[in-house]
Amino acid sequence: MILKKLILNQLRYSKLSQTVKPLCYAVTLSMVALPVNAGRNDLGDLEIYKAAESGGAVLTLMLDTSGSMGTKDFGGRQSRLTILKNALTELFEKKDASGNYTLSSNNIIGLGQYSVDKTGDNNVDDKAGSILVPARKLDETQRTLLINALKGFKADGFTPAANAYAEAGAYMMGTTTVSATNQTAFKVLGRITKNSSGNFVLEKCVNNAATASTLTSQSTTKTIQILDCKSGRYNQVPAIGLTNSLTGNDEIAKNVLVGVDDFWTENSNTRYYLKKNQKVLNDTDQSGYTTSVEDSKDQNNDYLTYNAPVSDSQCSGYGIYFLTDGEPNRSSNSIASGLMNLSLTGNSSPLSISDKCSGDLPNGSWGSEGAWSCMGDYSKKLRDVTNPSKRSILTATVGFGKEFAGIKTSVDGAGKTVYHCDESASSSYKPSQDAKNLCELGSEAYGGGGFYYTTDADSLAASVTSFTAKLTQVIETAPSGTITIPNDPLSSTNLQPFAYLPMLEPKVAGSQYVWPGNLKKYNVYQGTLYGKSTFPFSESSRLYVDDDGDDFPDDLSTSTQDLWSTIDYKNDKGESANNSIYAGGAYARLKAPTAGANANTTRNVYVESGTGSNTKLVNIKVTNGTVIGFDQLDTDYGVAEKLYLLSFLGYSVSTDAAATIAALNTAAKQTTAFNDIVRTYATISLGERNCSQR
Repeated sequence: MILKKLILNQLRYSKLSQTVKPLCYAVTLSMVALPVNAGRNDLGDLEIYKAAESGGAVLTLMLDTSGSMGTKDFGGRQSRLTILKNALTELFEKKDASGNYTLSSNNIIGLGQYSVDKTGDNNVDDKAGSILVPARKLDETQRTLLINALKGFKADGFTPAANAYAEAGAYMMGTTTVSATNQTAFKVLGRITKNSSGNFVLEKCVNNAATASTLTSQSTTKTIQILDCKSGRYNQVPAIGLTNSLTGNDEIAKNVLVGVDDFWTENSNTRYYLKKNQKVLNDTDQSGYTTSVEDSKDQNNDYLTYNAPVSDSQCSGYGIYFLTDGEPNRSSNSIASGLMNLSLTGNSSPLSISDKCSGDLPNGSWGSEGAWSCMGDYSKKLRDVTNPSKRSILTATVGFGKEFAGIKTSVDGAGKTVYHCDESASSSYKPSQDAKNLCELGSEAYGGGGFYYTTDADSLAASVTSFTAKLTQVIETAPSGTITIPNDPLSSTNLQPFAYLPMLEPKVAGSQYVWPGNLKKYNVYQGTLYGKSTFPFSESSRLYVDDDGDDFPDDLSTSTQDLWSTIDYKNDKGESANNSIYAGGAYARLKAPTAGANANTTRNVYVESGTGSNTKLVNIKVTNGTVIGFDQLDTDYGVAEKLYLLSFLGYSVSTDAAATIAALNTAAKQTTAFNDIVRTYATISLGERNCSQR
């Protein structure tokens, strides 16, 4: 039985405008109404999950601001860049009816762009990307910083995508894209100067430049190389006992400015306090490190590396959202691999990339300038947990503009768009090699964050929301309830040689009213559970194993199938995942309904309809190609709700159909449309085999 309140709430919170959830969300769960009693705090069985909380995503948006982003697509009045700026601004500002931000404040998001102005002449240099806003939690201040940075975007220059990708990776890993060498250079720790009143004041430098400049003594004309204090970064020190002498305050300065081991007099009014033998950054045109904002760098490491964004939650996922509209250029395998290898250096990381690169992505329209092979190779290194950050960093790629329209798509059993990167949508329009490569770069074989084709504000916002949701970790499937071993009906003293294990997947990061569940059956021998196997049971068929190396067998085996399982269940990576909530169990025993003119379903679904004394249970079923019971439902059940009920009967259909059916102007026409669905749509969401195609 399905209570109306739960169905309506599940529809409201499961975003039915995107997909109708299949019956895989309700197997073995019995739904109950939870009364709300004022002044009471009764704890239900599910209260044990209440403390769990989503960690949010840690994400850097690296956005293309090249000249082609000024293009106006599809007859639009706004350029691609204007649409991008407006879409992200609205996403950062948008709130729901309760006044909560739709993009959770638990997310940690930063912003970068390419290409950038490295020389400060207000012209982009076409060779690098940089970090504009360090990734921080999305509080009011961070949202304002991101929006203000977006306002400054202008479409100009070329597309150094590979170099910018390396910059984003270096930032996420807390490394750099420039080398540093020990030179005869002095770091300026502070200075003493004479103010307008004729008194000497002591100033401390709080941030130095990373590249060397020259300091000259006016009296001797000698010069030294220094890491000078950045403009405006001197703070006056309230030092007690300063004498009115340029050189008479050195001891006081050494006590106040920790680390002073040398001095330099520039003129009669200025004396510098220095530290010898400092590392100096060797900047290149292709690195955006020196152009990136100061706050993105690690002060504790003298600003020689980025300060990687890190979440306090172990449930957070890390990723790079990489958007472009065009064809990568202004790089090479040698340049890109050099930047990428610098970013992979540090924290005992063994990773590196050959200067020839081996990422297998072929050259695009700019030939080797695109450095596609290096980007493919680098995406895999970012995902490798032995990288300097010791975290897996996913890459989502976003193709913005009509150039990506030719990639073939399909819809899977869960209603999600699947991109077939190497296939064309039609013979009349074939995607370029650059478009195919970007699609591949986001795929599971490379970056792992997915590919998104975007054309407008809505699809752009949806791509960011989707990727942050993917990075938000969820609680893994855990057995819930008591293992049950039934009695032997032929003997009052014996038990059956098998057991039933209920399972529940808590969706604590979302707001679904229905969580996936399953019931699985296993062999029992000498107090141990075994999967599908012949007696004597092998150790490899044990259900509980020690996968995490804690010397205790408390992990569900990925290879052990339960007795009802019919296949070796695979996850999205093609790996065995028989511990999944969707593998085997009751799913494997579900009977799929038939399609065609004689469509029937063997299931009975009862739903609550009406209110008060008029409340009744309505039996929804399919007989001979006709949906029975919809005409007895009250007006709270609209088209979307009825499509959802069809999914419980075993029929899977995209909710794109909801708007079409709702537009039909008579109940008779809508009834015909529902009947057409059960006669036309083959079941793709039921049974173990089909659930694995989610």
